[in-house]
Amino acid sequence: MYQQLKFLAATLLCGLLVDTAIAASAPETPELTLTAEQQAEILSEFSVVLNANYVVPRNAKAYVEALDHAVDNGHFSAALSVEEFISQTNKLIQETHPDKHLRLLTPEKYDQVMKMFYGEQSDDETAQPAGHVANEHTTRQRASAGSLKSIGAGRVSEISRDGLNQIAYLELERFDASTRSINFINRVFSTFSDSDGVIIDLRICGGGEGEMVRILSSFFFAEPTHLLSSSLHVDAQGNRPLVERWTIPNELSNSFADKPLIVLISEKTFSAAESFAFGMQAVGRAELIGETTGGGGYMNDFFALPHSLGASVSVGRTFDHRTGKDWQGIGVTPDLQVASDHALKTALDIFSDESGKLAKLKGEELAIYHQVQAYTNAWYGADSQIMELLLTDDFLSIYKAADGAEIARISNAQLVQQTADGKGTATNRIYHNRIIRDIEVDKTTATVTLILRATVHEMALQKSGNTWMIIKDTYTDKVRG
Repeated sequence: MYQQLKFLAATLLCGLLVDTAIAASAPETPELTLTAEQQAEILSEFSVVLNANYVVPRNAKAYVEALDHAVDNGHFSAALSVEEFISQTNKLIQETHPDKHLRLLTPEKYDQVMKMFYGEQSDDETAQPAGHVANEHTTRQRASAGSLKSIGAGRVSEISRDGLNQIAYLELERFDASTRSINFINRVFSTFSDSDGVIIDLRICGGGEGEMVRILSSFFFAEPTHLLSSSLHVDAQGNRPLVERWTIPNELSNSFADKPLIVLISEKTFSAAESFAFGMQAVGRAELIGETTGGGGYMNDFFALPHSLGASVSVGRTFDHRTGKDWQGIGVTPDLQVASDHALKTALDIFSDESGKLAKLKGEELAIYHQVQAYTNAWYGADSQIMELLLTDDFLSIYKAADGAEIARISNAQLVQQTADGKGTATNRIYHNRIIRDIEVDKTTATVTLILRATVHEMALQKSGNTWMIIKDTYTDKVRG
């Protein structure tokens, strides 16, 4: 069973990674020419691999018959470049039965797959024999991992757009189960422990390693939970072992088990990323927002073929054991369908509405809250016209250092000009955070605390007719540890 679990962790690999991330970084394939005899040798071995390993035997038979028919009809009778041969073969198998995990790989792409997932190499001097490559790439430390992208991570932040709820946000571009990635995820969730909710953004995640699916899922369940099941690669006896996929609670699971969770998905979400979303949706643990995913519901593994080529082949499937359903070819359907680029805003709006914190603000407190929100949005959005409408003519801003020393005094006109100049803008709008708290009202005057990215603001407002105007803003730099 241990070896089966290792295989499960290893083989929920990224089909789109082969086509996109690797293609982007790989050198161009040399214009090597394959003779008709060499093509026949490759296709013959590919057919053996399909018959022995493909997850749906009847489809494997159909693929092999299609390849044989093409050969018999002379489609591979002339010499072809490696790229032409692979393109024609992949087009043929996709026309037979679409499967985004199934394809031939150039020597360069196959070599990069081996290095990324197995730590092995398949060049002319160390080429492996044609056939199955052992699935023993377990949790490991990768070399040259100098950035978040090297471990599959994108943006990480705590987001508060409403000023009332702190939402933990983690974007993943790839499910990476290296030691460095696992340590990073643990540190991230440690910093998120006081958040009001969690967003896992998988909109550009093309898949990765199944072990990270289990690790990430386990944060959200206080007790071991059976998410999905998987039918694995055929074993030496010709059987396909069935493995149940359970979460394994960790020391932070109790902190996150009751936090609301939203998973953002798109048509680019694929393979292992779909597995995470599908499993969390199947047990009702997360709300999925965005677009229907890519439909890579099979697990794939990689096989060496003659002449240094490789193949990505679907060798197993993951499914909901309660219904028998999977997402192969159809994708994971979101609970709330919205355009991908609107999914994050939609998720934040849902957290704001469902937390009930905004609904608790009444009367003058609510009016002051909206004015401070408008002030913050104007500052972050370089909207000087709105900023000018919020300030009294004698508005004064006093800027102090963290030790209390006064740095500058800023008038109404100066703040409006700073806003117009874009002093509050940032290239990455995800970090336009704010916390609004301690609203105190005394008839026609009020005070409120506003916390932005780098500064803490103690603001004073005065009621003019039915409108609260900002008369003073004393702000200091945050003390940074």
